[in-house]
Parts: sequence; structure tokens; C-alpha cells
Amino acid sequence: MLRYIARRLLYSILVLVIISLLTFLIFVKLPAGDPARRAVGRRTDPVQIANARRAFGLDKPLIVQYGRFAKGLIPFPKTFLSEDVYYSFSNYLPVREEIWRRLPVSAILGTGVAVLWLLIGIPLGIASGVRPRS
Repeated sequence: MLRYIARRLLYSILVLVIISLLTFLIFVKLPAGDPARRAVGRRTDPVQIANARRAFGLDKPLIVQYGRFAKGLIPFPKTFLSEDVYYSFSNYLPVREEIWRRLPVSAILGTGVAVLWLLIGIPLGIASGVRPRS
């Protein structure tokens, strides 16, 4: 039993690493355009773009960038969603502030969907239980 639990924990850690890697690649590396160029504006010189790349850590190797990204996902004080790594290139705000600002609306939407799901799911479950194989 202990062996089974240990194997499941290792698989779950592997799945979390793969999901974080895919998230990093999709949201950080795949968007078109250079994030440093978007952050400093269109009419800039190469020195300002280089400074922005250095400030955002985009001049470092890909594995180092992923390491900074993954370190910020671990919920420890001063590392979880740290402002030096998790920074919105479009709104110029730390991501943590964006999440807290939009959390009430997301909670309301999630609660509404859960209520709707229960209102539809429970009657459908009862109907399918009353009439098996139908």
C-alpha cells in the first residue's frame, strides 16, 4: 500500500511538472512578438529593448527562465507569484494584483455555474437512476 501511494505521488509530481512546462511554453514563449519590445513601446532604441530583456530575465537561457517561472509556483512566502517574475506585459502590473482584482467576479461566475450544474445534474441523475438502461 505504501509503495502504491509513493508511486502515485511521484506520478502526480511528474504531471505537475509537465503541466507547468506546457504552461510556460504556451503563455511565455509562444506569443508572437518580443515581450520586451511590447513593454517598452514601438519607438525605442535597441539599448532600451536590451535593458527590458535583462530586467524581465529574457536574456537568460530557456532552462533558467523556466526555473524562475516554476519557483514562483511553489506557495512559499516571497516566492509565490513574485513580482519580478510574474509581471503582466500588457497591463504593466504584477500578476498577483491582477488575480486579486478579478477574483470576486471569478468566484461569482464559479458559484453560478456550480448552482446551475447542480440544478441540471441532480434531476438528470435521478431520472437516469429511476429508468436504468434507458
